[in-house]
Amino acid sequence: MFELIAACGGVSTAGRARDWAAALRDAAPDDVVRGFVTELAVEPLQMSGEPDEKYADVVLARVGELAAGRQIAGIKAKLQRMNPEEDQAAYGRVFGELVGLEQRRKWLLDRATGA
Repeated sequence: MFELIAACGGVSTAGRARDWAAALRDAAPDDVVRGFVTELAVEPLQMSGEPDEKYADVVLARVGELAAGRQIAGIKAKLQRMNPEEDQAAYGRVFGELVGLEQRRKWLLDRATGA
């Protein structure tokens, strides 16, 4: 999303919300990103008052946490298909990636919950 927003000129060029969402959808590289833009555009704000930096931080942390969860699921599936005795180095690399992603996911979850 960051790259897409930057490619569209950044939020300073956003203008009306409806036009901005349409521009982002039009510039999105695939259907997954287009769907995500649509979800973000129609999701009601879960807060009272005006959105602020903390609200944006929580929302972005939650999005990042969900993305990390999907990556973790993919890596776990990959690890299940690997034989650690056949290629210990590759298994170790993938397992290290899993540990790093688990730590990142926990950090993002803490941010998303306000910890």
